[in-house]
Amino acid sequence: MYEWTIEYNGNKLNLTGCEKKWQLISVKGINPVAVDLNTSKRVGVPGVHKTGSQTPERVLTFMLRVNHPCERNRQELLDYLVPNAEVKITCRTPLKTVYTTGTISMNDYDTYTQSQIMQFEIVCEHPYFIASETRKDVNLKSRGGFSFPLNVGINETYRFEEYYFTDKVVVYNYGQIATGVEIEIKCLDTLEKPTVYNVDNPSEYIELNDTFLPGDIIKINTNTPSKKITLVRNGVETKIMRKLVFPVTWFTIYKVLVLAVNYADKMLLDVYTHDEVAGI
Repeated sequence: MYEWTIEYNGNKLNLTGCEKKWQLISVKGINPVAVDLNTSKRVGVPGVHKTGSQTPERVLTFMLRVNHPCERNRQELLDYLVPNAEVKITCRTPLKTVYTTGTISMNDYDTYTQSQIMQFEIVCEHPYFIASETRKDVNLKSRGGFSFPLNVGINETYRFEEYYFTDKVVVYNYGQIATGVEIEIKCLDTLEKPTVYNVDNPSEYIELNDTFLPGDIIKINTNTPSKKITLVRNGVETKIMRKLVFPVTWFTIYKVLVLAVNYADKMLLDVYTHDEVAGI
């Protein structure tokens, strides 16, 4: 059983948990979106040649049966399903929870009938579903040290671990679509021109031409179209895209991405990822 919720202005509408008010009859548009291929013909060559492709937007179509009292329940739905409203759609399946965002483009319903049917569409610019769970990989690891029992009235064992910095952070993509990453650098010392680079291809890197102080937090987002770099210093967040050293590489993770930094022992490196799937 799939569970669908819609969030609008911070309020959530449960489409599948209110059977006394309405029932969700069908949801269309959850399969992978068909790709538009651009092709051309070559003289003397059979068939066509692919020149490009484009993935269009996703259109989700929901159909509901509104129960008695129809007018009251329909009005409750209309408070959320406002045309041109920006909403977040979440789907929970037995294996995963994913979401997407979009705009309500159409809302149609029957009136003056004993059983009202409501249908609405949501146009999603991003054609893929994003996993709600955020994965985190860090360059600070721990390894077992030693342990000993301590009698304080109850039998307990205290374990001591040693923390150490690693030179690399290995990030995996368990989704179906290549995505960007969100990198957070916490400065433990003064850093001059900090650089994050791809171990497998050192020509891919992000370098910042500036000096950063202990306690500074640098946030780098390589996701399209959310590319940005910000600095948090003394609780104040500012954009620092102008500090980039060009050319710049906005990291993309296909299946695995190995990142490293030039100050491995002077910074905490956290890498956050969200898997994306083509359909549910």
